[in-house]
Amino acid sequence: MPKKKVSAKKVYTDTELLDILEKAGKRGYCPALLNDDAGHWAVSGEGMQNVPIDPPCDIHTTFFVEKSQWKKTVREAILAFIEDHYHG
Repeated sequence: MPKKKVSAKKVYTDTELLDILEKAGKRGYCPALLNDDAGHWAVSGEGMQNVPIDPPCDIHTTFFVEKSQWKKTVREAILAFIEDHYHG
């Protein structure tokens, strides 16, 4: 994904954080905000799914999340995504 002027050190509003995820999706990345039963959050684009023929439709999706990607809050998860994909 091309580097953009996005800073992991900036304080973002919730709207700005969601806009970053939406724009990443429009650029071809497929960020998915996930949570587990223990209350952790992650943003992952690694995984697989069946190709939807006529979206939106029912699909089966599997995501791969590394232990280090799990964060305590939604905001931390999105900021980790920003750091990994815009500054990594």
